Amino acid sequence: MFSANKEITLRRSIHVDGARLKSIRLQLGLTQETVATATGYTDRLVRKLENGGPVNCQTLNDFITYYKMILSRVGTPALERDICFQTLSVQPDSDREAIVRKWFEQAYNQRSLDCVNEVFHPDVLLIAEGQMLQGSEEITKRVAAVLAGFDPLHLEVESVFSQENIVITYWRATKTHAGPFLGIQPTGRTVSIRGNSMAKFQGDKIIEVRDHWDVQDLLAKLT
Repeated sequence: MFSANKEITLRRSIHVDGARLKSIRLQLGLTQETVATATGYTDRLVRKLENGGPVNCQTLNDFITYYKMILSRVGTPALERDICFQTLSVQPDSDREAIVRKWFEQAYNQRSLDCVNEVFHPDVLLIAEGQMLQGSEEITKRVAAVLAGFDPLHLEVESVFSQENIVITYWRATKTHAGPFLGIQPTGRTVSIRGNSMAKFQGDKIIEVRDHWDVQDLLAKLT
C-alpha cells in the first residue's frame, strides 16, 4: 500500500515525451488499440500520451511497465534505456527555464563550468557562429574561450519563453576585451551585445543549442 506522499506524487500531472512513446510503441510492433486494451486505458488516453499529455505519473508508470513486459518478450535491447520514467517524463516549463537561467548565471557570471555535465546531454549539438559542434566538451571549450577573451563579463537574462521541450532566452552581455578572441588581440574595450539562445531539452538535459548574435557587430566594436 502506498504512503500518502507517494500516492500524491503518482497522481501529479506531468507532460511526457509523446514522440518517444510513439516510437517505442511502433518499434515494439503494437497498435494504439492493443496498448489500450492491455493497459486498461482508452484509445483516447493512448493518443493523449503520444501527444505529450498531461497525464498523472501513475498512468505513465503503467505504460512503462507494459512496454517493459513486451520488451522482455521480443528482445530489443536498444529500447531498454528509453523505457524509463526519467527519459519519458518532461519537466514543467518552470523547471526547464530554471535550468537555463542556472547555466547562464554559473557559466558566465560566476565563470564556473562545473555544471556543464549536469545541464547538457553528452551528445548535445551546438550550432553557433556558423559552426555545428557536437558533445558537451565542445560547450566547455567554447565558453572557456569566451571567458578567456572577456573579463569582467556580465550576462543579463532579459526574457525567457518556453513551449513543450524548447526554451528560448533573450540576453544582453556586457564584457571587457581582456584576451585574444576571434583572432583579435585584447583591446581593453568594454562592449555590449544582445542575442538569443534556443535550448532543446531531452528529459532534464539540453540536447541541442542554437546561439544567435551579431558577430560582425562585435568585431566592429573591437576594431
